Amino acid sequence: MKTSVKSDIEISQQSKMKPILEIAEKIGLTEHDLDFYGKYKTKISNDCSRGGRLKSV
Repeated sequence: MKTSVKSDIEISQQSKMKPILEIAEKIGLTEHDLDFYGKYKTKISNDCSRGGRLKSV
């Protein structure tokens, strides 16, 4: 029995994006910790990462 594997683009097209601020708040960040590049994309400010608030998982 063969199963087909969906491509990256097929998976992304079936997904519903959430606003990045909603995701950031779940990990304890505020809008002041972020440099926004639209509604769904951001960079985390250096000040936030130096303070030891973020951890690699």
